[in-house]
Amino acid sequence: MTNFLFFFITLYIKPKGDKDKILITEFDGIGDIIVNQKLIDLIIKKHGRENVIFLVRNNTSELIDLLSYKYETYEDECHMKIIKLFKVYKKLCKYNFKELYFLEFHQRYDVNKLKHSDKENKINFLKKFNFDKVYGYKNGMYKSWNKEFHTILIDPEYDQIIDKVYNYASKIESNLKKVDLIPELPIKTSEKNYITVGVGTTDLNRMCSPKKLAEFLEYLIISDKNVKIYLLGHGKRDREYSQKLVEILGKDNLTNYVNKLNLGESTKMIADSKLYIGFDSGLYNISYGLRKKLLVFFWKN
Repeated sequence: MTNFLFFFITLYIKPKGDKDKILITEFDGIGDIIVNQKLIDLIIKKHGRENVIFLVRNNTSELIDLLSYKYETYEDECHMKIIKLFKVYKKLCKYNFKELYFLEFHQRYDVNKLKHSDKENKINFLKKFNFDKVYGYKNGMYKSWNKEFHTILIDPEYDQIIDKVYNYASKIESNLKKVDLIPELPIKTSEKNYITVGVGTTDLNRMCSPKKLAEFLEYLIISDKNVKIYLLGHGKRDREYSQKLVEILGKDNLTNYVNKLNLGESTKMIADSKLYIGFDSGLYNISYGLRKKLLVFFWKN
């Protein structure tokens, strides 16, 4: 029903202006935007910053602001709510797109795994735009696109993340080296006398208990009694984790900023720290993109 209603109410709404704009979608997390930063810059260099528009989840828009990219936001499950989907489509119709770059790597939105009534998913509504070229990874979510558009598919196999980015970037520009694709965020950094600790993770199986992390942080405190440690994160799980750290270590050296800073403020705090400690997460990728000194735990439970 959502599929039918959407195509009915958008029947007479068409893109405006010259067909010279580029659409990049990134529905994954913060870390994926960081990892793809140099790939994104390559697309911008080719087409011009003023011509490149992002479609991103609303919870990553603060990072997009920091990187000075033009964007429109997309709420999770928006594809199941016809009014919200229509609003997104109408905003995108301010532009006339000639190329589409899907940066999503995981098969999170495979249309074959959705119910029949939910075929108009996170990406299929974009078929209303008459793209000349569509780029994306070789996975199930693009099978139906092959029949309707000129698609350029990228090999999803890789040993390291940089290989994945390189496979994609080489479809755009052949004369590239992998080292050129290592992210470097255009944000000023310094080394003030504090350590930032990200308490969140994208994979709970690779995260140690608060007690284990507290043991390590206690060693840092013993080594330098004046050390300041700032805890960063967002959400209920991160809040509970950080509170346990404070219970174990006390408040003399720790300041708990979990849920107290927005993404931009957390990024600035990491940028000015002398060391970042944490797990595999969006904040870790930000610190990596800032070229900060890192100590990251990839725990095995």
